[in-house]
Amino acid sequence: MGDTTLSKVRSYREEILEPLFALARKNLNFALEFMGFVEHGLITYPLFCLSITGERFTGGKDVFISGGIHGEEPAGPYAVMRFLENNVAGFLNYRFLIFPCVNPFGFEHGCRFNPDGIDVNRQFKPDTDCREAAKVLRMLSRFGRKFVCGIDLHETDPNWADEGFTAADNPTTFYMWETCADKRLRVGNRVMYAVKRIAPVCDWPTIYRDTNHGGVIWYPEGCANPVYAQGTTLDAYLNANYTPQSFTLETPCGWDMEKRVAVHLAAVRTILESKRA
Repeated sequence: MGDTTLSKVRSYREEILEPLFALARKNLNFALEFMGFVEHGLITYPLFCLSITGERFTGGKDVFISGGIHGEEPAGPYAVMRFLENNVAGFLNYRFLIFPCVNPFGFEHGCRFNPDGIDVNRQFKPDTDCREAAKVLRMLSRFGRKFVCGIDLHETDPNWADEGFTAADNPTTFYMWETCADKRLRVGNRVMYAVKRIAPVCDWPTIYRDTNHGGVIWYPEGCANPVYAQGTTLDAYLNANYTPQSFTLETPCGWDMEKRVAVHLAAVRTILESKRA
């Protein structure tokens, strides 16, 4: 079991659920979907996702967005909520399926794992016994959509040390993975151009053994990390089953929160703008 005695550092109810319900009440095209309860002993969290059908949606332009799989990476959920509040109206040619906070226990307690000590982003596989991952997979199956792209918002914890890496291996600037076999569809360089206008990007030759090109790690050819090669992260699962193109965005936790959220939003907007055609 993981440590369920950690102190709360933020509120899932106040910062995610209440604003989410308020947005759904104000917007007729926001459909809030109850995914079920995540129960870990005495700890219970309701999980929700949001389906948004844009007013200009004519079919064929579905987008998946998620955040908060790793709980000590809070800029992801905050950026998703900010996108819903301020930016989604500019992209109503799309239909969205959005998971604002996949790991509410981790979000509340500033903990990477769920209460069972499981890294949720290693559990996206058909036989998973991870409650959070299983509920995401069930909703994906229920909706049965094919997405033009999937975008998963993450951060880099400067203290993370696991899977053969130390804290010295953690980048302190922005980078991302773009999984897309068709190189003609890739937009990572556009994202880097947009992000560089407001923040630095990682120029290391490798990141966690994967090949880096100016802040972009392109899969499949850039993969050299044996853990990621197992294909059990959310972006890998999406790419294998629901989309030809998936993104994992990474801001460093060392930046102030407003900067991290702004960089996530710049990257998300650039991806969506590039996929309009």
